[in-house]
Amino acid sequence: METSNFKEEFERMLMSEIIPLKRGETNSPEGGELFSKLHDLVAKNVPSKLYRYRNCQEYNLDSFRDDEVYAGNPRNFNDPFDSLVCYKKEEILKNYEEALNKNWFLYMLSKINSLVEEEMRKQYPDDPIIDEVVKKMQCFNVWKGEGDEVVNQRLREAYYEGTTYGDKGIYSDKINEYLEFIGDLLDQSVESVKESCKIACFTERKDNMLMWSHYADRHSGFVLEYDIKQVVFPTSDTQPSSHPAILFPVIYSDKRLDATHIGKSLMDDFLISLKGENNSSIVLPDIFIYLKVFLNKAKCWGYENEWRLICPDSYENESVKVIMKPTAIYYGSNISSADKAKLSLLAKEKNITEYQMAVEYYNSEYKVNVL
Repeated sequence: METSNFKEEFERMLMSEIIPLKRGETNSPEGGELFSKLHDLVAKNVPSKLYRYRNCQEYNLDSFRDDEVYAGNPRNFNDPFDSLVCYKKEEILKNYEEALNKNWFLYMLSKINSLVEEEMRKQYPDDPIIDEVVKKMQCFNVWKGEGDEVVNQRLREAYYEGTTYGDKGIYSDKINEYLEFIGDLLDQSVESVKESCKIACFTERKDNMLMWSHYADRHSGFVLEYDIKQVVFPTSDTQPSSHPAILFPVIYSDKRLDATHIGKSLMDDFLISLKGENNSSIVLPDIFIYLKVFLNKAKCWGYENEWRLICPDSYENESVKVIMKPTAIYYGSNISSADKAKLSLLAKEKNITEYQMAVEYYNSEYKVNVL
């Protein structure tokens, strides 16, 4: 399959499906089936070689020496939008505020009922008719959803006159404080997604001038070539990755991933639990939401032709190490003789091919070439 067609098919398969994880399930049969299809599609179409641009900092030389690829925290990437969903906070909080108002209303009526009952039992401690009176109290009936509907409606209106948008009556401050807390919690949740996985970035191209400038210190660094298919999709005679990892192409889009529906679903589930009812049957509205978050980037980054090695990991670690031996090294056109000598010594020890990138004076194209 042609690269463009393959990536379009991959995007369609991943982004068009929303598969929830249900309560009591450790995995989803539908999700497992889709993941297998995505995995097989990628395994058939992954490029034979992928590349990583590096500068000549000591830690990159050490990683080259030890055949280590470090997957890092997206929080430290050079794009502030990387792995960052958008969500309509006001839309989520508006629904939440309406539910809070209703809960406050019910809570207020229950407290009124309790206080009235307490006073009546103090005044008439031995009167057996009190139980019957309590059952028929209008506030009690409103709380239970019974009684005269006209009176019920009047009570509701009296309460809601002070709780519509603008002036929310005596509960305004508390509700606003709680909404602010929930808003902060939503923001923290969005940021915390970045901590749940570590990512190593690869590209299909070794001759991209912008990447040589951005990631290889203005052409003074180097590029490592990997036969990554043999690591991530090992056959019976090849070694698998040293760390659980999945490899997928990045999806470039003009629109950020909207996770409003995820926020609404999680808030709805929380409100159900506040009422003392059983939680909804859905634990996670979309089991692929994390994968979608990590693979979606702005279209302006499309020139990178990026692939991502995603490593599930604990929140505490800043990076994880994957053992992966390179198959070739490419020296930047501006690399220093000292750095090249260090790298060349390591390359010869590993018995891998060495190449030199150069700017050719007689070539009319803006392109670095392999000598």
